[in-house]
Amino acid sequence: VGLDLSIGVEQRKVKIPAIIKQACFDQSIKRHLTYTNACARTVNDVILKAEIRRQRTVLWCDGCKWGVASGIQKAPKNAYIALTKRTPIVLLQNTPYASKNSIVEIESFTPSHVKIDGINMPLDISFFHAMQAAYAITIHRSQGMTINQRYQLHEIEKIKKLAIGPELLYVGLTRGTHLHFVSVCESCACYKKKPRQLTSQSA
Repeated sequence: VGLDLSIGVEQRKVKIPAIIKQACFDQSIKRHLTYTNACARTVNDVILKAEIRRQRTVLWCDGCKWGVASGIQKAPKNAYIALTKRTPIVLLQNTPYASKNSIVEIESFTPSHVKIDGINMPLDISFFHAMQAAYAITIHRSQGMTINQRYQLHEIEKIKKLAIGPELLYVGLTRGTHLHFVSVCESCACYKKKPRQLTSQSA
């Protein structure tokens, strides 16, 4: 199946597998690209909640202190859930362990340390200010990134109506190292779902 994308006066054709359409919030997919921050926030909350059920342990922060809890209900009510084990995070600024806009995966954590890429880092409040969950990020933030696993593209109908829609689609569809990694949710359900907000913000 071919999809014609207009970039200025240039025509680019991207070949897309016939199985590109899948249900929204496919739990087997851990990377998602969205147009809006609101959709990214919803996807992050839905997937993080499902992962917490599997991993059980969470790292929480209330803006000035943090801790480890054995589930959402055990965290302080005014705190947001930063992550659980194997949560991908995006760096919002340059850090000692990765540069801005890098996506890394949390291997493990304690109240005093977090392990990233095999390295134990001391945990302090600056870590929470520099990161956020990245199961879903916006297409804008994904520019320049390479995704080497399956990922899902959201809000297609909204993107198609935009003047910059072709550019956004091109960026979203070409982040993967292989074209068969990308799928598109058939009917984006981001605005129908209202999960408990776990993450502080979206990517």
